[in-house]
Amino acid sequence: MPEESEYYRIGELARRCRTSRRTIDYYTRLGLLHPIARTDGNYRLYGADAPARVARIRALQARRLSLREIAASLNGNGSDTVGDAIERFRLVARELDRLRGEVAEIQETITEARQKDGRSRILGDAARETLARARALVLLLASLMVDASIGVSG
Repeated sequence: MPEESEYYRIGELARRCRTSRRTIDYYTRLGLLHPIARTDGNYRLYGADAPARVARIRALQARRLSLREIAASLNGNGSDTVGDAIERFRLVARELDRLRGEVAEIQETITEARQKDGRSRILGDAARETLARARALVLLLASLMVDASIGVSG
C-alpha cells in the first residue's frame, strides 16, 4: 500500500472539498467517486485525484447536468458528443423561456413604476441592457446551430 499521505479518508476529503461526508458517500454510492484502498479498520481511502474529481462533479452539477449525465461524462461515455451538445442547447432554450417570463414580470414592474412616478428611467435602462445581452446570446446560439448544421451536412 502506498504512503498514507497519498490518500484521503472520507472526512479529510469532505473537508478539503468543503462539502459533507454524506455528499462524498453519496457520490461513492452512485459510482461518481471510487475509493482506491481501505485501511486496516475498513475505512475507504480516496486517491490524490479525488478532490479534482469532486470539483468536476460540482462543476457539472452547476451546468445542470443530471447525475446520470455526470457519470457518463466522468467515465468518458458522454462528454463533448453531439447528443451532449443537443441537450445543452435544450437546457439553454428552457432557460431562455424562463427568462422570457421574468422579463414579462419586469415589464409589469416598469409599467407600474411609470404610472406612480417618473423614476422608471433606471429600470428602462436596465431592461434595454438586458435585452441587448439576450439578443447577443440568441445570435450566438443561432451561429452555433448554423455551424453545427454545416458540420453535419458538409
